[in-house]
Amino acid sequence: MRACLVSRSWCRFVSGNPFMRDIVREMVDVANTRVTFSNEHPDYALLIRALKYAPRINCLSEAVKASSHHHVDVYDNISNTVHDYMLAGPWMSRGRSDPSEGTEWLMYKLTELSLVGSIKIYLEPTYPSLPVSPVYGARSVRFIFGDMNEEGVFTTTFATPFFPMTQNRCQKFSFRKPLICIRKFLVVEFHEPVISSDGLYHMGVSYIHVKGRDLGSSFRLSPTRDLALQAITYLDPKVKSELDILDARLRVGDDVQTPKLVAFLKDENNV
Repeated sequence: MRACLVSRSWCRFVSGNPFMRDIVREMVDVANTRVTFSNEHPDYALLIRALKYAPRINCLSEAVKASSHHHVDVYDNISNTVHDYMLAGPWMSRGRSDPSEGTEWLMYKLTELSLVGSIKIYLEPTYPSLPVSPVYGARSVRFIFGDMNEEGVFTTTFATPFFPMTQNRCQKFSFRKPLICIRKFLVVEFHEPVISSDGLYHMGVSYIHVKGRDLGSSFRLSPTRDLALQAITYLDPKVKSELDILDARLRVGDDVQTPKLVAFLKDENNV
């Protein structure tokens, strides 16, 4: 974007080359098998800014289902794990006599358009009233992103490697690169529970926080193109009008001066 301010020829050079597209590909992964971005340079520039300035949110939209339940009631509900773990009861699995057989998992729907950077899992302690207690954890966990069709069939489009788990109550798992998720579902898959009670191995989760940014505040899904991102608003109101001018300059080739944007970009504290 800075190069575009030099001259009209520089604007054409930058917009006609895949600089911004390549930068985006280096900065993020995409959870969708088919994603088409706009070919316009300002859309990529906006996406790069969104990676840093979009609002931080918990990207979980709602709980969908779990592999099993210890007790099917309000106190043992996957929906409780979407909210603050101190406000509701945990989710507990039914339990297995052999922890190596099968997996336990939780499925969630994500916000429509989000950038996921890491996931925090708060495990349920075996004795909540004690200050120090073992937790209902597992040997490993992985995160699977995918689609759900009308028949309820889940299809995987992106999966992380297995992360080892510890006996800490709060554990954070960071991705190699932030992940753009468009209308995605998330499956948190636990392998080999390690704590046995009543003769069975259980998993217990108090709260899950999918840390990310809300790209929906700056982008929308185009109704005319399948899973295409289009910019509709600019993130920083101080330069929105100047970016609009720059957008018009790139599209029609007019040599438009943007002094406020130049001043803003020179201020390193705002970059």
